[in-house]
Amino acid sequence: MKNNLSDRLAALTPEQRAIFEKRAKAKNLAAEKLMLKKDRIPNRGHKNPSPLAIDQERLWFFHMMNPDEPTYNVYGAINMKGTLNAPVFEQSFNEIVRRHEAWRTTFEMINGQPMQLVHDELFVPMELLDLTHLPREEREEAAKHAMSEVIQIPFDLEVPPLVRTNLIRKHEDEWLFVLTVHHIVTDRVTFSIFFHEMMAHYKAFLNNQPSLLPEPQISYADFSEWQRKYLTGDVKDNLINYWKKTLDGSDFVLNIPTDYPRPAIQDFKGARVFLDIPMETANRLKEIGKKEGASAFMTLLAVYYALLYRYTGQEDLLVGTPFANRNRSEMEGVIGYFLTSVVLRAQVDPQMTFIELLRRVKDVSLEAYANNDIPFGLLLDELKPPRDGSRNPVFQASFVYVDVMEDKLELPHLELKYELTDAETAKYDLTIGLMEVEEGITGFFEYAPAMFRKETIEQINRHWMHLIAAVVENPELKVAEMPLFSPEEEQQILVEWNNTERPRPERPVLHELFEAQVAKTPDAPALISGELTLTYKEVDERANRLANFLQARGVGHESLVGIYMGRSIEMIVSMFGILKAGGTQVLLESSYPQERLDKMLDDASMSLVLTQESMLGRLPKHGAEEIAVDRDWAVIAQASAEKPPCLAEATSLAYVMYTSGSTGRPKGVMIEHRSVVNTMLHLIERTGLTASDRMYFKSLVGFDGTVLEYFAPFLAGASIVIGADGVHHDLVYLIREMKQQRITATSMIPSVMNLLIETPGIEEVTTLKHLFLGGEAISPTLRNRVLEKMPHTNLINIYGPAETSVFSTDHIFEQGDDRFAVPIGRPIANIKVYVLDKQLNPVPVGVYGELHIGGIGVTRGYLNRPELDEERFVQHNPFLADGGRLYKTGDIVRWLPDGTLEYQGRVDNQVKISGVRIETGEVETALLQHPSIQHAAVLVREDTPGQKRLVAYLIGEVTASHELREFLKTRLPDAMIPTAYLFVDEFPLSPNGKLDKKALPRPEVDEAVYERDYVEPRNDLEDLLAGIWREILALPKVGVQSNFFELGGQSLNAMQMIGRVRETFQIEVPVTKLFSVTTIAGLAELLTEYEQKPGQAEAIARVRKKLMNMTDEEKRAMLEAKKKVRG
Repeated sequence: MKNNLSDRLAALTPEQRAIFEKRAKAKNLAAEKLMLKKDRIPNRGHKNPSPLAIDQERLWFFHMMNPDEPTYNVYGAINMKGTLNAPVFEQSFNEIVRRHEAWRTTFEMINGQPMQLVHDELFVPMELLDLTHLPREEREEAAKHAMSEVIQIPFDLEVPPLVRTNLIRKHEDEWLFVLTVHHIVTDRVTFSIFFHEMMAHYKAFLNNQPSLLPEPQISYADFSEWQRKYLTGDVKDNLINYWKKTLDGSDFVLNIPTDYPRPAIQDFKGARVFLDIPMETANRLKEIGKKEGASAFMTLLAVYYALLYRYTGQEDLLVGTPFANRNRSEMEGVIGYFLTSVVLRAQVDPQMTFIELLRRVKDVSLEAYANNDIPFGLLLDELKPPRDGSRNPVFQASFVYVDVMEDKLELPHLELKYELTDAETAKYDLTIGLMEVEEGITGFFEYAPAMFRKETIEQINRHWMHLIAAVVENPELKVAEMPLFSPEEEQQILVEWNNTERPRPERPVLHELFEAQVAKTPDAPALISGELTLTYKEVDERANRLANFLQARGVGHESLVGIYMGRSIEMIVSMFGILKAGGTQVLLESSYPQERLDKMLDDASMSLVLTQESMLGRLPKHGAEEIAVDRDWAVIAQASAEKPPCLAEATSLAYVMYTSGSTGRPKGVMIEHRSVVNTMLHLIERTGLTASDRMYFKSLVGFDGTVLEYFAPFLAGASIVIGADGVHHDLVYLIREMKQQRITATSMIPSVMNLLIETPGIEEVTTLKHLFLGGEAISPTLRNRVLEKMPHTNLINIYGPAETSVFSTDHIFEQGDDRFAVPIGRPIANIKVYVLDKQLNPVPVGVYGELHIGGIGVTRGYLNRPELDEERFVQHNPFLADGGRLYKTGDIVRWLPDGTLEYQGRVDNQVKISGVRIETGEVETALLQHPSIQHAAVLVREDTPGQKRLVAYLIGEVTASHELREFLKTRLPDAMIPTAYLFVDEFPLSPNGKLDKKALPRPEVDEAVYERDYVEPRNDLEDLLAGIWREILALPKVGVQSNFFELGGQSLNAMQMIGRVRETFQIEVPVTKLFSVTTIAGLAELLTEYEQKPGQAEAIARVRKKLMNMTDEEKRAMLEAKKKVRG
C-alpha cells in the first residue's frame, strides 16, 4: 500500500502536488508519513564563519548601500495591561537569544566575501522607559513617539545584537513592548515563533520552572550552507528555466500613477492606511473561492489584480508575494531570514469575468508554489532586469496574506493586544498586507509618501472595498464592469466638474456677432497693420463688398473658398467676406510645401481661392480660380457695400482647418459657427477682454490656435495688431513690437516662450495683460519664470485639439503656484470632459485615461473622411441623456484632486513640435517614398530639457542627411522635418516585441559633417558668428560653410541665433532673410548687405572679439580712459 501511495504521489503534476501538500499540512498530516519528506538539512559540523543564504546576501548588499538608514528594520509591538514581572520578561527574551543562533549573529567581510559569525553567548538588555511622570493625557502620544524613534535606529551588522527590545511604561499597570530586528535575521514566521516561545518561557520562568520547549533541530547557518549546495546542477537549472520562461516578455514595470514625481533613487520611507473586511464579507469571499478550488489568498489576490488593472490599464501584471520558504519540517521552528519573494504573473483581460480571473490567478499561484525553491536574489541574477534605482526590480506591487490566525497572546496576569504600527519603510510602490483575525480580515495598504498622498491611498482603499463588494454581489461581473466608484465620486467627476452650462446668443453666427459689434463701435480701431488702421465700420464695409462679389460668383451656403495669404488686412477682410457670403473658409498655410498644399486642394475641391498678388502662381496646379484680393480690389469694390442676406446658421460650417494625418494625407477638420463662437465668448468672459485691448496677430495662419488672435478681439470690440512677416521667428523684434504697439493680449507656444522669457527686455512688456500658452505642455520651470518675470500678466494655459474648436480647457496660474503638476485646467463653458479607460468607463481621480470631449465645441468631423469620423468620434455620449458626440482626443490625462486636468502624453504616435500637431506616421510615410529607405521610425527626443526635436531612425542604404532633408522639404512643412537622421542595422525591440525607444542611440553630430564642409572663419565677423553658433548648438567647432540644420540645429535654435545676431550687430535685416540663410558665410554676407555704413558689421565683430580677449582690469582701464576723454 505504501509503495502504491508513493507511486501515485510521484505521478502528481507540480500543481497537484502543491495542492496536496497544502491540504495535508492543514490536516496536520506529517509529510514524512505521506512519503513527501525531502532530504533533511544536515548540521554544518563547524562553528564560524558560514556563508550567507542567497537572499540574505542580497539583503546584506542593499543594507551596505545605505548602512545608516533603518530601511531593513522590522518591528512589532504588544500592549500589555496588568501585572508584569519585567526581570522575568527580560530573562524569557534572552532564553530565545540563547536558543537561536540567528539572533547571536553578526556579519563581516572575510576574504572579500560577506560571512556570518555566531557569538557563543550574548545578553540583550531590555531598555526601559518610564512615562508615568508625565501627565496622564500625554502618555499615549509620548509612547507612540518613543516607539517611532526606537524602531528608526539603524543597526550596524558587524556589532551585536541585531535585535533590540524596549519596554515603555505608560501607566502603573500598562506597558508597551517594542521589538525591533534587522530583517537579515528575521522574517514574518520568526515573529510568530518569537511570540510563541516568549509566552512559553515567561510562564515557566515566572513559576521558577525550566522551559520545556525542545531545542531547534538546526540553526539558520545550517540552512544557509545547505542551500548553497542544494541549488546547483539540475535543481538550479530547472528552476531558472521555469522562471525565465514564465517571465519572458515582461518589461518589469508597473505604471501606477503617482501624485509626486518618482524619486530618482528610492528612499524606502513608508506609511500605511489601515483596512478591515468584516467577517460576513470575508466568509462570502472564501465561499466563492472554495467553489473554484481556490484559497482565500488566491481570491483576494484576484481582487488585487483587478484593482491594479483598473488603476494602470496594464493587462500584463506582476505581483510579488513573500513566501515563507520553510518547506522542510526542521525549518519550521527556527528563527532567521528564510523568506523569499515569489513573482506571480497574470494576464488580466478586461472582458473576462471575475471567476475567470480567479481561475487564472489560481493556476498562476499553484505553478509558483511548485517552483518556489529558488531565492529571489538568484532569480534576479539570472533575469538581469533593467536596473532602475527609482523602483524595485521585477515587481513594484506586493501582496501579503497571512491565512492562519496568530496564536492568541496569553501571559499570566496580563491582557495582551497586538499594537498596529504605521510603516516607517516601504520597499515597493504599493503593498497590501492582510491577516485573518477573529473579526474577519484586517490589514493595510503600505505606500511611499514620496510618491503618494495619503488621500490617494485612502481612495485606493475605498475602491478595493468597492471591488470586494462587487465580487461578493456578483462574481460573474466582467473585470472592466466591476463598480469602482461610490455614487458621490461618480457625481463629482461626471456632473459637478462638468457643470459648465452658460447662456449663448440665440444665433451664434460669427459675422453676425461681428456686425453687432460694428453697430456698437463703428469708429473704434479694428485692424492695425504698420501705419494703416481700419475701423470696425471700414472692415465691415470691405467684407460686405467682397461677400457680394463672391455671391455673384456663385459662393453660397457652405461653399468652400480657400484663403492663401500671409497675415494682412486682406486676409481678415477675406475671412469675413467669405462668412458673410455664406461660405466656408479653407485656410491654406503659405509656408507649406507644394505636395502638402496639393493634397489639401485636392481634398477640398474648391472653385475659388483668395490670395495676394505676390503669391499668385505659388500654389500647385489646381482647378480653382485664384483671385488676388489686393490686385483686384478695384473690381471687388464695385460690389455693394450693403450687408448681403445671411445664409449661415449656427450649425453652418465656418472654416476648415487641416491637420497632420498618420497616412500622409492631411485631415480637414470642419468647424461650425456655434462651436468657435462658444470658445471665443468663453475667452472674453474668462479674461474680461474689452474694447481697450490690443491683440497681437502674429502666429501662422494654418495653425488652429491662431483663431483666437483674430476672432476673439472682434467679438469683444478690441483691436487686432497684425505682426509683420517672420515676426514669430525674431524674439528681439517681437519684444520691441509688443512694447511699441502696447499689446495687451497674445498667444504663444511654450517652446517659443521658453526662449522669449530669457530674452532681454521681456520684463519691460508691462502692457501685456493676457498671455495664452497652448499647443504644447508647459513645464513647471516655464510657469515659474513667467510668473516671476511678468507678474502683471495673466498666464493662461489653454488646451484643446482642432476637433473641439480651438481649446476646450483652460487654467489661469496664480502667483506662488509651485506645484509640480501643471494643470491644463477645467472644461470651458458648455464643454464636457471625461477621462475614460479603453472600455469607456470613467477612471478615478489621479488615474490616467484618454480624454474624451463633448459639448457644443465638438466639430462636425473630417471633410470627406467618414471612416475617420467613425474612428475618432463616439457617436453618443453615454453620460448625458440628450447624448451628443464625444471626440476621442488620444491625449492621456488625469483628474487632479482640485477638479483640474493634468496632461501626460499620447496614446498614439501624435506629437507636437513648436505647437504644430504632427503624426509621426506621416513623416515615416514620406521617408519611405525615398528609394534608399526600407524602414523608418520617427521619434520625438528631448535630450536637452525644453527642446524637443524629431529624429528619424532608418534602415536602408545610407544617404546624406542634407539629401533627405531636401527630399522632405517638398513634401512636409518645416516643423515636420526631422533634425537628425540615423541609419541602424535593425530596430531594437522590447521583450513584448515593440520598438524599444530607450535603446535607440542619441543622435550626435557626425564628425564627417564637420570635416566635409569645414572651412575656418576667414575674418573677425565670421569668427564671432561661429562663436555664437558654437554656443547655441553646444559644439566644439563650426565651419563657415557648415549647414546649421545638419549640425543639429532646429527652428528654436534658429530663433535664438537670430536674436543673438540682431542683439550683437544692431543691423536691421528682414527676419525672413535671416531664417533662410543656413551657413555662417551666407549670414556674414547678409549682414554686410544690410549694414548702414560699409564695414559696420566687421568693425563691431572686431571690437567684440577684442573685448572678449580683455581681462576685467583692462576693461575697467578702457572705461576710465573714455571718461577722461569725455571729461
